[in-house]
Amino acid sequence: MQISIHTVPASKGLNWVTQSLDVAGRRPGLVLSAMLLGLFVLVVLAFAAAIPGAVMMGLDSADHALGLSFSTVWVLVVPPMLVMIFAQPVVFAGLLHVLREVDAGRPVGVTGILAGLAGGRTMALASIGLVQVASSALNLLFTRLFGGAEYLPQYGNYMASMTKGVVIAPPVPEHGALLFVSGLALGFLAFTAQMYAIAQVQFQRREPLAAVIASLRASIVNVLPLTVAGLIFAVGLFVGIIVLMLAGGLLVMIVSFVAKALGSLIALLIGLFATALVLTLMFGGIYLSWRDMFSDEQPPADEPEQRIQAEM
Repeated sequence: MQISIHTVPASKGLNWVTQSLDVAGRRPGLVLSAMLLGLFVLVVLAFAAAIPGAVMMGLDSADHALGLSFSTVWVLVVPPMLVMIFAQPVVFAGLLHVLREVDAGRPVGVTGILAGLAGGRTMALASIGLVQVASSALNLLFTRLFGGAEYLPQYGNYMASMTKGVVIAPPVPEHGALLFVSGLALGFLAFTAQMYAIAQVQFQRREPLAAVIASLRASIVNVLPLTVAGLIFAVGLFVGIIVLMLAGGLLVMIVSFVAKALGSLIALLIGLFATALVLTLMFGGIYLSWRDMFSDEQPPADEPEQRIQAEM
């Protein structure tokens, strides 16, 4: 099986960011609502996954009748984490579907985020969550190799102290530069492999493993435009957060003079809107870059088309 991958110029990175605003601007209410609904679905699923563990811990703490031998962290954190890992690709496929339909001018509603549950691709999409599992395992390995034998326990103690309000000196890894570079490279490859594999499985009906491998190859040959897009997004996000904090903080302060509860509600709504906006830009860029790198719906323009073949 051969998967065709387009190579695109670095300037495409800027285009993906600006065009994502254009796509979302065609139906902003729908796109933002879909993003919020997607977030709501993931939160509800994670909450539901935590309920059995919470019930078990509550019953055991009452009379120790269950005799639980594992810690609260494993009972309460691991099930929601696993649900999130395998549910995210399905929900993200729906978000990309909404953006694709809006870009094409086809009718779509907010329930388009459920597109990942249609067409018999749900399990294939969910299996892409294994990329995140593998990435976490590799991250632990790199942390052990470059941080040193004592770094992970020390870091765990540091985080536990921070949650208790106790300030201690953070641990110093043995090879900090290598740990930083390996984490950055692993995060980049894991993110792109997962996101572009989701788009391929959802839109092009490719098998998950072939899609992940092709996504890794596409990320490597298109590292320049992806880096440009990532830097622009990061800078824009940083500036946006500062502006939002200043403007939102002022608004909340003014409203809180009238009613404290109303100020808290305004703060929550501002946070939700900001999160939906960030997701809109991020998924818009993912959809547009998938279209340019993998799809023939709108081949890369401005330069002669180049291709590589990913042999499966």
